[in-house]
Order: sequence, then C-alpha cells, then structure tokens
Amino acid sequence: MKLRPSAPFSQRYRFTGDAGEQMPESPPGDGLCGTLATGWLSSSHPGVDSTIAATVCFGYSDNDCQWSASVSVTNCGGYYVYYLEASERASPSAAARLW
Repeated sequence: MKLRPSAPFSQRYRFTGDAGEQMPESPPGDGLCGTLATGWLSSSHPGVDSTIAATVCFGYSDNDCQWSASVSVTNCGGYYVYYLEASERASPSAAARLW
C-alpha cells in the first residue's frame, strides 16, 4: 500500500503481492520500503465479515506512533479492505511523503 501525492487521501486500500495480505499489527521498524515513517494498525484485525474502527500509527525515529490516522478495516473473508480517512495529524501531503 503506497500513497501518491496526486492520490485522493480518503479512499479504500487493499494489500497484495510483495506487500503481504494485511497491514502489520505492530511497528515494523524504520525506513522500510523507502519510507521515512512506516504505518501499522494499532489493534487486531476484525473477524470474517466484520468491520472495525481503528487507528493507523506512523512510526518515526524513536516514536512508534509519531502520527496517526483513522481507518475502517473490513474483513472480506480472504482479504482486508482499509478505508483511510483524512485527518489533520496525517495530512495527504504528509502521508505521501511518509509512505
């Protein structure tokens, strides 16, 4: 999952391929995949056919949750769909630079 500066921020995402099948549930470490701040889900994923409201944290330097954004996570059976919402703390321009 990667945001581009030209991409609208509030939209749905799905992990596939080399990115794996889901967002990590713990801080994956700094500087992965060419990012400055890596994103991770700060709670467990929902059960099948369920949707939860959660928080995506963006770790930077020694802070595992330097920035955060609201997310809705839906378990569609064989995959998850993430709906990221724009917020003041995780602006589109900041997210595009961080991911």
